[in-house]
This record gives sequence, structure tokens and C-alpha cells, in this order.
Amino acid sequence: MNNLLSLKKRRCPSCGSKNYSNFYINKHYSKIDTKGIIYRFKHILVMCNYCNLVYSNPWLGEKNTNKIYSNSSIGAAFEKSNKAEKHFKCFKSFFKNKNSFKKNIKILEIGTATGILLKNISNYYNLKKKNIFGIEPSKKLFEKLRNNKFFHIENKFVDQIKLDKKYDLIILDNVLEHIEEPNKVLKKIKLFLNENGIIYIAVPNILEYKKNFRDPFGHTINYYENNIKYLFNSNGFKIIEFKKHFNYLNFTAKINKTNDIPKYDFKNDRKLKFKKIKKFLKEAKTYKKKLIKKFTKIENTIKKNNLKILLYGSSNFALEFLNYTNLKKNIKFILDTNPIYHSKKRFGFKVISPKKIKKILFDKILITSRAFSDDIFKTLIKLDVPKNKIIKL
Repeated sequence: MNNLLSLKKRRCPSCGSKNYSNFYINKHYSKIDTKGIIYRFKHILVMCNYCNLVYSNPWLGEKNTNKIYSNSSIGAAFEKSNKAEKHFKCFKSFFKNKNSFKKNIKILEIGTATGILLKNISNYYNLKKKNIFGIEPSKKLFEKLRNNKFFHIENKFVDQIKLDKKYDLIILDNVLEHIEEPNKVLKKIKLFLNENGIIYIAVPNILEYKKNFRDPFGHTINYYENNIKYLFNSNGFKIIEFKKHFNYLNFTAKINKTNDIPKYDFKNDRKLKFKKIKKFLKEAKTYKKKLIKKFTKIENTIKKNNLKILLYGSSNFALEFLNYTNLKKNIKFILDTNPIYHSKKRFGFKVISPKKIKKILFDKILITSRAFSDDIFKTLIKLDVPKNKIIKL
């Protein structure tokens, strides 16, 4: 099912400025949710001419955004992945000692995804379930986590959190870039953070971009060091420690008991720090053309030899690949580690567990995932799939 969404104009979600410049446009953007519904819309990113925030404008609006996230499964695959290890490594760099936390510390993670970070925290710091909490807007991920033995979980958004308890540590690990109204959320967080409590944040750094032609900047809100600091300072938080790991900005913050807000030279940042992004945008267009050519070459080879293929990965990159190819007659199944998709149809094809691969006759497997491509390759090798049968896109 396809769903063409209407968009709404807005001000900068951080500083409220109406003054912006066009930054990046994808006229044919699409996303697929856990129900298999495909959402299509024009994805326009603009840059705030005051605080340099790169954000979607027009945007989907709160109703559509919440609907998509309720039926999504962001980060749902590969709990034991390189990506999961990186996220925990970033967290541990701030809390190095296994005795960093008191045994009765109350922890809340906003946006648990698979729950692997909270699970790692619980095990590494030897914390009890009764004091660890998480919220996750995805209905499917919540169902998967509701009976876990490491933390309590609720299916809700931030604005639905009750103010019946306060927390010593609040975690937003690669979540803030998905929050379309960050000021509103940070004001709410202040209400249920203890007076001396700490927030731990990890967000992608827009200045450390990825080769991803579908969405080069990855999110509808994109931060760099100074505008993330500005956002927190202007909402009454003080940055305690700030680091850069991999392509992430990682920091801890607490409630600021004074009104001092540092000044940032956003104009100078725009001239210097964002200079290389303009070059990257040109490279992204070239990369996209090369990748589409690669898709076409693979498609022609498969059709010419009448190969029977499997796709491994059933999310947005798979959707993009299928948008540029026509291999309906050649695709037998889609493989996915995520059990919520198993025995269901995505893009018109049945999704099965990779564990069933030995029972299937096929010629090639196409890895249709970008974020977990290396992990998928390792999984296939462990399942005794010959390397010459695996194609990385």
C-alpha cells in the first residue's frame, strides 16, 4: 500500500527563526513501516540562517510523524552488531567504572529500539530491573520487549510520560535527531530529571556525513557541535562533558542553575565548517548515479541468466533498490533477522528467517541493507553461504 503524505511549513525547531536557505532536496523520497505501508513525499532539508540547524521544511506534521514512528522498527535488527557495540562503547566512555552508578540509581531511556543499550548497561553495571525504565513508541518493538528481564518498558511518546517519578539518568541514544520538536521535549525532560540528574545524549554529527544516496544526512533534524550545545543551553541545561566518537556527537548535561548562555559564532561556522558539505552534496549526486548504474548492471545480469535471488534486508534501502529495478520474477524470498516480519509480506514478497536459508535453492543473495551490511555478510558466511553467491549493494 502506498500513502502520499501532505507536508506542513514550519519555523526552525531549535531557535524558532523563519529565515532559512534550501539545503537538500529529494523529490522522490519513500519510507516503509512495519505494516508494509509505503509513505512517499518530497523530502526537503533547509538550513536555518541563524543557528545552522539542518531540518525538514515542510515537515510531515505531528500526527503523521507519530503514526510512522508507532509503526516503525528503527534499529530493530542485529542486537549483537558492530553498531550496537559502538553505541555502548560511546556510553562507557563517560561512565568508565563498573561502580559508576549507585545500585538504586533510577534510569530512563527514551527510545529503546531493541533495548540492547539498556541490557548492556544493566549487565555491565550490575543494576536491578526495578530501577531501569524505557519508553518506545514502536508498537512492534514494545511487544518484543515487554517481558524482558532487564528493564521496565512502556509503549509511549515523551509527551505521554507521567510525572509520578524522577530519574537520575536519562538517555537519548540516537533519538534526538528523530524528535521534530526538541524544545518541547527538553522542557518535559527537565520536569522528570532529578535536581542533580544527568542526561546522556548521542546524535549523528552532520559534519561526519555518510555515502547514502537515499538520504545523505540521515535524518529530518541534523546537528553539529555548536547548535546542539545552543539547543541545550537555551533550554536550561549545562554541558558537563562533550566528545566525538565515530560519526556521533556524545555528551552529558545537567540542569543549569544559572542563566549563563554561551555565545556561538554561527555565521563563521557556516562559512568554515559547512564548506565541505557543499562539496559532499555534489559528490552525493555522482555517487547516486553510480549506484543506480550498479543496480541496473546487477538487474541485467540476473535477468539475462534467469537467476533466482534472495534479498537480505526488508527496510528502506531495500525499498530504494526495488524502486530502481524490476526483479519481481527473480526474487524468491526476502530474508530478515527481525522476527516481526517473518512469514509476512513486504514489497509483495514473503519474509523468512535467515536460519531457513539451507532449505532454499537460490543463485544469489543481495544484501539490501546499508547500516548492517557487514553484519549480514558475516551472518551469511556463518550460515555456509559461499562468498561468490553474496552481492553487496
